[in-house]
Amino acid sequence: MVKYLTLMMENERTRIVGPVLSCERDVHLQGWSVLIDLRALHLVLPHMQATCAVGVAWDSAIDHEVASTISILDANYTVAGM
Repeated sequence: MVKYLTLMMENERTRIVGPVLSCERDVHLQGWSVLIDLRALHLVLPHMQATCAVGVAWDSAIDHEVASTISILDANYTVAGM
């Protein structure tokens, strides 16, 4: 997590950091763990909650994973990957 925090601290606009930047479907962070700046939680939390819905289809969960990163970018912040 220290590596994630370092990347976040190096750029004031970075709001989410994860292990892998992917471009499948659209640019997004991919991985089991990400560091989310508390100031951006309101952008990411609805997507995270949607992936935990009972009976959510795998494809829908992936769409929300991608949308988490896109919502950060749409708000004019940056993301970083290892």
